[in-house]
Amino acid sequence: GAMGNALRTHEDLVHIRGWTKEQISTIFDTLRRKQTAYTMTKDEFTRYFGGRNREVITVFKDLDTDRDGKVDVFEVLVAITVWSGTPWDEKLSLLFEIFDMMDKGFLKIDEVMLMGTVLVQTVRKFVKIDPKLSRPATIKELAQHAIPASESKLTPELFRQWVKNCEPLTQLRGHIEDHASRGPADTNESRMQMQISSIEKHASRLFERIEQIQDRLPDFADACLEYVSAWSRRKRWDFLMQNTRQLVLKLQHVSEKMHTMLADLEASLNEDEVSGGMMSITNPARRFSQEQ
Repeated sequence: GAMGNALRTHEDLVHIRGWTKEQISTIFDTLRRKQTAYTMTKDEFTRYFGGRNREVITVFKDLDTDRDGKVDVFEVLVAITVWSGTPWDEKLSLLFEIFDMMDKGFLKIDEVMLMGTVLVQTVRKFVKIDPKLSRPATIKELAQHAIPASESKLTPELFRQWVKNCEPLTQLRGHIEDHASRGPADTNESRMQMQISSIEKHASRLFERIEQIQDRLPDFADACLEYVSAWSRRKRWDFLMQNTRQLVLKLQHVSEKMHTMLADLEASLNEDEVSGGMMSITNPARRFSQEQ
């Protein structure tokens, strides 16, 4: 089969079992906004991922196979996604999100190939895999199966369909689920991190609702025009609509600010745990701004 025995490094993956889909999504959003490089140093890795479990630094060492002190950001995200305690369906949503470069809602053939390449590069650092999978030609062939000849893009539905029929990914799923059942998940989370995770869910829901309002508002305004004109209330209606649009924009701004603040707060919390509480002493200004 494509998946062989677990390597010694596989034992270190227990340190990322406690991650949830919301936490991975938040870190990914933060990295997409702040990280311009495609590599990450040990300090950056610790800042973003070290707070939940300090032992997670062993995963950085496992990924840094050429020992240059840097790891590929995509490999980090894939490792955290694949070996987190999230259900398989959530892992697929995260992988789709990570490789949908411009947040388009679909994947192009080169993005599917990049996903395949990174998955192979990452998985083989923890599990023995068939050497054939490392060949670009094999990855290209698998990626071409993903997008039907009549299509030019891979939607989330087609992506799930392809994964179901992709033998190496089916084997990867079996391997993950087999090993997950053997050991307890790492749930070393502080009360504060659990609260942040809960607020993240609300922030995401708020963002979705605002998007829905923005989508429906133009049709709603047009549908009411004839009625308000008949009552000679057109000016008042336009004024009301203008105020509504401004309110929606304000809500959008608050929602984006919430997202950024939560991501920064989580990164600070990670730093604080890694530094043993010293971060709030060495950087009181940031602590003060977050307490406001």
